[in-house]
Amino acid sequence: MKSIFAACLTVIALSGCVTSPIPEGYTGPTATIRDSALSDSSTRARFFYVSEVDGRSIRTSLQATRSANHGRGFSLSPAVIERQVPAAVVKLKLEGRTAYGAPIQELVMAARMYSVEEVVEAELRPGTRYVVKGRLEEGKTAVWLEEQESGQRVGRTVEPK
Repeated sequence: MKSIFAACLTVIALSGCVTSPIPEGYTGPTATIRDSALSDSSTRARFFYVSEVDGRSIRTSLQATRSANHGRGFSLSPAVIERQVPAAVVKLKLEGRTAYGAPIQELVMAARMYSVEEVVEAELRPGTRYVVKGRLEEGKTAVWLEEQESGQRVGRTVEPK
């Protein structure tokens, strides 16, 4: 009973931290951004996703995967999501992360856990589909946004202040 209560509290706490990528009251055009994931094995995958839109935290494919795979032991089957965002000039926090099916695997495999994050400013066009892609390898980490149809990268890096 305690574990069910703890799980409910966790879900409530996490849901309070995640907001819609569409600001309240926004009625303008939208674009679609899809996260991506690459399975390396039945227990390990690389995720590339948007975690913030204009400074607002949003639900990611890594979070969706953790929820979908909870209680499955070491197995990890990626759950990739997409979402509507304003078709405008937006700041996006893009992230790439290696993930394993069980937290203990991430501790044991810490040397093979790669991550990258970058804030980009991009002008998203109405009705256009975009995908977050990246690279997570030893010595080579990168994450970017590209137009799905053309494969052309979009956005420019926002330098930290």
